[in-house]
Amino acid sequence: KSKDSAFGNEDFLAIYKLLKTKYYNKGNYSEAQQKVENQKDLLNDLIGQLETEKKEWDWKFKTFDKYKVVFTLYGTGGSYDPDEGIITLMTNTKGEFSKYENPANTIMHEITHMGMQDAIIQKYSLTHELKERLVDHFVVLMFKEQLPDYEIQNMGDQSLDKQLKKKKDIKSLHKIVADFIDK
Repeated sequence: KSKDSAFGNEDFLAIYKLLKTKYYNKGNYSEAQQKVENQKDLLNDLIGQLETEKKEWDWKFKTFDKYKVVFTLYGTGGSYDPDEGIITLMTNTKGEFSKYENPANTIMHEITHMGMQDAIIQKYSLTHELKERLVDHFVVLMFKEQLPDYEIQNMGDQSLDKQLKKKKDIKSLHKIVADFIDK
């Protein structure tokens, strides 16, 4: 059916049963889940810091009452659902993550994506590369003490770096990005 593009709703239960009985093993995720659980206090502190500081910014950072972290053995290192507050982390059966040993790095990266999705990223139609650079700078400026091994990816227009050097620059991120885009 897959080759013929003939999957339909009537196939859902059969596919679900196949995945659950043959491929899914809850134990494959236990190490990763424990690592995130061990970071829960740190993550709550970082989110609390966002909640407190966002009130002073010239743009609206979206936060959720609760974030849900899900794990996958396939796909990208991290992804997010900006409508539901869901963060997906890729792991392996040993509980290792694709880019960082510390899952809080990727979780805060994805929370930042969701937080600036509407107010900055969509508003200015940022390219993927520029979006990643902006998110990375935000995480470094906000949390460099708590996430010391977080790194800025080598992508996007590096001239943005001149505009984002100090934590106080986050307060006027709307103006910084607007001016940057208008150049």
